[in-house]
Amino acid sequence: MPVYYKDQRKESIKKSLFLIVLFLITFFTSAYLLDKYQRNEMIKSDGILTICGLDYKESIELINQQDQDDTYLISDYLYYGETLNLFNSVYDIKSNDDIVGRTIILKNLCTGDELVYLINGKIDSQIPVETLADGFYSINIVYDLIQRSAYSKEIIDNTFYTVRRNETSKRIRLIANKEVFGNEEISSDQQYNYLYLEVQSNNDDTDVYDIIIDPGHSSTDTGNYVEYGGKANGLIEAEETYKIALVIKDELEKYGLKVLITRNDETEVVDTYGENGRLYRAYQVDAKYYFDLQMRVASNPNIKGTQIVHSSFTSNKMATAIFNYLVDNTDLVSTGYTGSGKIPGVLASGTIDGYDGRMVIRESGGRILEAGTFSELAQQENASFAKNERNGLQTFTIEYIYLTNPDEAKAWQENYQEYGKKTAEAILSYLNVIE
Repeated sequence: MPVYYKDQRKESIKKSLFLIVLFLITFFTSAYLLDKYQRNEMIKSDGILTICGLDYKESIELINQQDQDDTYLISDYLYYGETLNLFNSVYDIKSNDDIVGRTIILKNLCTGDELVYLINGKIDSQIPVETLADGFYSINIVYDLIQRSAYSKEIIDNTFYTVRRNETSKRIRLIANKEVFGNEEISSDQQYNYLYLEVQSNNDDTDVYDIIIDPGHSSTDTGNYVEYGGKANGLIEAEETYKIALVIKDELEKYGLKVLITRNDETEVVDTYGENGRLYRAYQVDAKYYFDLQMRVASNPNIKGTQIVHSSFTSNKMATAIFNYLVDNTDLVSTGYTGSGKIPGVLASGTIDGYDGRMVIRESGGRILEAGTFSELAQQENASFAKNERNGLQTFTIEYIYLTNPDEAKAWQENYQEYGKKTAEAILSYLNVIE
């Protein structure tokens, strides 16, 4: 083989080896750089909230698109039932907050949809979180005809769960923390802790309960003896309220709700106040609604009727719906007594020194009804678990019949199961669990 052919072959092999080495260097360098980039991106995005199915950069870009030149301070927030209440000042039950009379606008940044709420001062009439579609919402307050971004001086990151509907609850996360949208590697234009609501459907079987059923009596609330409530016409109130509580619980649970009865069995003696009392048990499971089941007695055996009592700080909307369902679908009749809403049989609890007069309604309401503060007993027994509780239970007292009325007592014995079923249906219907 001529020498020049050998030299040409050597050059060809060298060139091929060079290209192979170059390819390998390029490949491994690219792989290293890609891995380093991905690692840096993970570091940058660590701890940053992403929204609407976007990555962290797109999420921050969407947040920064919001017009936040004008602001409105939110200093407190409380839940009552499934209603989120926002306040300009630290909440005081005896004062009208600046936010009353104003308009709240929620904008779902994922869809662009807007929801508008006029604040009337009733604690069940601000933001009904159970109605919110999944998404991420900015919160704006209309003040002087200008939409102002709600913000907090304090960091907020609070999670709340709505009642289960179709075995799914809503996970509500209230956020006010500019750091969730940026860190040292990448920062947003956030200057304040603006308020946002993150809403996600939740199918997890959490320990959070939906409803409390409290069969009245079988307690030592009134002294050093067990009181069983009214006794007449062969009926003992404590026994009858427990019987109907079981019916209501069974019916509610058929639709996936998680329900707690405050007495573990018919004979258990449980006080209302104090640790391990009825109220304590309700607070411990984060329920949203509380139904206090009662009956009445009268010296006149002709007095009869059914009525429902709600907090004097709420509207009568839910109480009226439940009451009307009961009297329209059973033989129960109204007592005829009227409250401020002028609906016979639907009464506000009345107030004492600016507080709800009905003990169970007041003491189950958490901080929004000043639970654990009304009396020395309430302070001693309830303050540790109720006074600072942000999640108040929306409570109703249902007084089914007068035990002392022979006709109602007889009808009760024959129909209490039907009354229980219709009570459950009334609750399910109002909460939109059933149509």
